[in-house]
Amino acid sequence: MDISASAEIWNFVSKYDINGLINCASTNVISTSDLEIKIFPNPTSDFITINSLDKGNLSYSVFSTIGKMVMNGNINTSNPKINISNLEPQLYILMIGGSSHKIIKK
Repeated sequence: MDISASAEIWNFVSKYDINGLINCASTNVISTSDLEIKIFPNPTSDFITINSLDKGNLSYSVFSTIGKMVMNGNINTSNPKINISNLEPQLYILMIGGSSHKIIKK
């Protein structure tokens, strides 16, 4: 069976643009064994809301792209927001619930 290498490459590359995956929703949903976390809005300039099915507190850490921790704390279900208004506009990595998520501060 013959394949067309250029067609296979195009099938892969055409899913992405300069910002990453095309048509990627603004809500990031990560499912692990029992934990589903929704992070929105993303990108944002002030607050990120974390919705989780976990009814307890979740600890979080925010890292810059060079790996420096810039924030950390706990999120409780009564106020599931993280204030990122004091961070510089750039890409950050949010570690929460045993998983990592890209967040964009605009």
